Amino acid sequence: MQFNDIMRSFNALAGSAPKPVTGCLVDVENGSRLEFCFNPGEIDDDIPVNYAFINIPGQGHSVAQWSSNSSRKLAYSLDFYRKNSDDNYVRRKIQWLERVKTPTYDAEGYLSAAPHRVLFLFGNLFNGSKKWLITQAKVRYNNLWTKSLDPLWATVDIELTEWHDDNNFGRRS
Repeated sequence: MQFNDIMRSFNALAGSAPKPVTGCLVDVENGSRLEFCFNPGEIDDDIPVNYAFINIPGQGHSVAQWSSNSSRKLAYSLDFYRKNSDDNYVRRKIQWLERVKTPTYDAEGYLSAAPHRVLFLFGNLFNGSKKWLITQAKVRYNNLWTKSLDPLWATVDIELTEWHDDNNFGRRS
């Protein structure tokens, strides 16, 4: 599925739906999406900078030499609660994250597909123009359960790392 097709379908859905606007993650490979029950309360956005600190004999401090930037990272938490009477809702949301985050293997145990890239759509701040990898999806099942012990509430700490389609050094995409 092409990026433009994904964005067209998302915009059509968002424009026709009278529900509150929430963010979502969209799987670039197949167009499936994970819509948020509630928007994250805060989003951490970080681009680490790497320096080499060089000690100069006889000098009182090190010289800092910029060496590179690391990949941009976003971190936020999402809460998922049972929707209506759907006891499997929370589990399906967690399974979606696991499918996208981890590689897939064939029946013989060989790697068949890398983890999927996602688009992060969250208003104008994150408009789906960059691709991301889910590098962490730490799940915390909270204290609400069905009689069969399916989770009714989960909190997921998500970390996204920016994906670059090319490896051209010195150029930003």
